[in-house]
Amino acid sequence: MQAKFSIFKITFLLVFCPFWAFSNSLNLSENIDYTEISVLTCDPGSEIYSLFGHSALRIKNPENGHDLVVNWGLFEFSESQFQFGYDFAKGRLKYYMGIQSMSNFMVEYRRSKRGVREQILNLNNQEKLSNNPPS
Repeated sequence: MQAKFSIFKITFLLVFCPFWAFSNSLNLSENIDYTEISVLTCDPGSEIYSLFGHSALRIKNPENGHDLVVNWGLFEFSESQFQFGYDFAKGRLKYYMGIQSMSNFMVEYRRSKRGVREQILNLNNQEKLSNNPPS
């Protein structure tokens, strides 16, 4: 189990760290007319952590070459499956946010044969840049 956990950590770092470095230079206000924000809804899976499905935000701007997923559902697996299941059921997992490319996000869902649906949000430019949700 230790080796599996270490492989997960290494894979996680290789996949996500380049995008975290890149995201610091991400400027959403540039070509905002071409920016599309949507909600991704992912089908449930067979693992305990995926039984209820998942959601994330997609930020796509072909003019800037951005197609990113902002994901608030990341967490570390504990070394013990029992402990992980117990912590998950009790709501004790520490969740993290990550940014990754849409193509990398979809690899995992295709691999596990889980569907992903996209709902494009009808936002004006001010709403796309706002920290406050539309009323």
